[in-house]
Amino acid sequence: MNGNWLRVSPDELGKARTDLDWAYELAMTERDDNSERWAATDKAWNALDYLLDRLGFEIPLVLGSVFKGSWCRMM
Repeated sequence: MNGNWLRVSPDELGKARTDLDWAYELAMTERDDNSERWAATDKAWNALDYLLDRLGFEIPLVLGSVFKGSWCRMM
């Protein structure tokens, strides 16, 4: 399993929630352009989860969550 991340603005996130085709195209464009907004964890996602847990990071970013203000919902 590989993890892929794309840094988006709040406006982009809102648009992505309603237009998945747009979100996919944005992600593929950023990936293909080697953008600094795109990151891939390859197979290191489990190690990242372990390290974040050891640091006391309460939001399960690696395994999936949506962060909204002061709360987090598991996907």
